[in-house]
Amino acid sequence: MKLGLEFGEECLHRLNAVVHVGVDTSNRRFSSFAHWFAERTGKSVAVTYMSNVSRQMSARLGAALMQTPDVIVILGNNSEFAAIHVERLEKIARYVGGLRAIVACCRVKDRWRVVAVVGHEDSRLHHELTQAFPDAANVAVRSAPSG
Repeated sequence: MKLGLEFGEECLHRLNAVVHVGVDTSNRRFSSFAHWFAERTGKSVAVTYMSNVSRQMSARLGAALMQTPDVIVILGNNSEFAAIHVERLEKIARYVGGLRAIVACCRVKDRWRVVAVVGHEDSRLHHELTQAFPDAANVAVRSAPSG
């Protein structure tokens, strides 16, 4: 699997096609994107939209994690993810088994952009996603110690 910039551009293009401002943003709307992502990467993905990241993060991420995905794509309606949000994503990536990466997006001028890619430092998928989204913050975490 070699993703690169082309994958990143196509990824955002597909997300923007599904989530147009004012359109229903229920998670079922992302099934075509999730299918495309899985086809391209060989990894499962859960996509979740949050109109208010601070208030909805726990519940929406909990629901997404129930799908046991390899990757979670978060679409946050806030203009920016605050440092505290990225810190929470870091903890989730560290402690949730099987989760290889979290891609955090926010809306800027009615378009989605990736603001952070959070994942395991030894994950090839995390590395590939950071290459696909070079302008995003790269947050590499070590796996939680076992025992």
